[in-house]
Amino acid sequence: MFVGSSLIRFGPLAAALLTVAATPFAGESRAEEVTVNSDAALRAAMTAAGPGDVIRVAPGTYRGGLSWSPRGEADRPVTLAGSDPNDPPVFVGGTSGIKLTRPSHAVLTDLIFEGASGNGLNADDGGDLDAPAGPLTLRRVTVRDSGGPRDGRENLDGFKLSGVDGLRMHDCTALRWGGGGQGIDLVGCHDAAIRRCVVDGGWVEGAYGPWVGLQAKGGCRDVLFENCRVTGVKERCVNLGGSTGLAFFRPPNAPFEASDVTVRGCDLIGGAAAVAFVGSDGGRVEGCTLRNQTSFPFRILKENRADHMSDTRGGVIAGNVILWEASSVWTLVNVGPGTAAETFRFEDNLWCNLAQPSRSRLTGLPAPETGGEYGLAPPSAIDE
Repeated sequence: MFVGSSLIRFGPLAAALLTVAATPFAGESRAEEVTVNSDAALRAAMTAAGPGDVIRVAPGTYRGGLSWSPRGEADRPVTLAGSDPNDPPVFVGGTSGIKLTRPSHAVLTDLIFEGASGNGLNADDGGDLDAPAGPLTLRRVTVRDSGGPRDGRENLDGFKLSGVDGLRMHDCTALRWGGGGQGIDLVGCHDAAIRRCVVDGGWVEGAYGPWVGLQAKGGCRDVLFENCRVTGVKERCVNLGGSTGLAFFRPPNAPFEASDVTVRGCDLIGGAAAVAFVGSDGGRVEGCTLRNQTSFPFRILKENRADHMSDTRGGVIAGNVILWEASSVWTLVNVGPGTAAETFRFEDNLWCNLAQPSRSRLTGLPAPETGGEYGLAPPSAIDE
């Protein structure tokens, strides 16, 4: 049914629709599915959406700067989706492409946000540190060209998630965000899995940033980055931890920036360093490929100097392939003050200076490695 025709009214969401279908659920409640093709219809549908409702957005260009507080229920999420996965709608501009405040049981899929002046997508708990947002699922969501010029120094991100528990990001993409920011930045998030995401900051020689690809800080716990590809950043492909203002920790007074964060099967390309453990308690980097870092494959640091913060400790680096050519790489692990680097474990990694394989056994491991190999480039690296 179309706008302007005689509509059958199933509920408040139908007033916003281009087409509508009703789906019964147990009991008397019903869910609605609508397709919209205008900014006005989209915003009206978002305002009216409730548990189980699905809003599909037709291909085309729409105004960014959406604000939404979707509140679904377990087994009845609220969904915002592009109607054609092969031709997603593009939302242009806005301070954020979309700002989600206290989303709960919400799903976003097959959407593109472009040219936001701030964060491309922003989701948070509304500042209530005792009431996390989530669960939230993002599938095939792209943010690009957000955060202003890449030579700027503002901390503006592609995806900014704060205080979201039960986060799932699958097959998402972050391209070219603010110079001082991160592609995907988690602050005080728990039970998060980021899989098969592509993060490319588009850094060029001489620009200030983008700074970091993937980051989990501010009390993050139980986070997985798996099978992601990170490139085009100036400093660090991945930050396990960071430096967070104490007012933004979730939970407050957490004694770590990040705990139980795993980076698995990721392709980490370029940057001064591939992975930095920064105020982290535990954490694993396993089965990853690190390529073309210019200073250090790994860093172990402590940047948050609050009295209650524990030393960076207990990380595991296992089963990775670490490849470099730059002569500026002079140590395998850069260790800063305020760390317990000797508590780290190194197991079964392959380290190779592709330019001079005989010079692959550099200094810098803060603890003995078991099963490490040096100077043996895998065939795939030689083919490249």
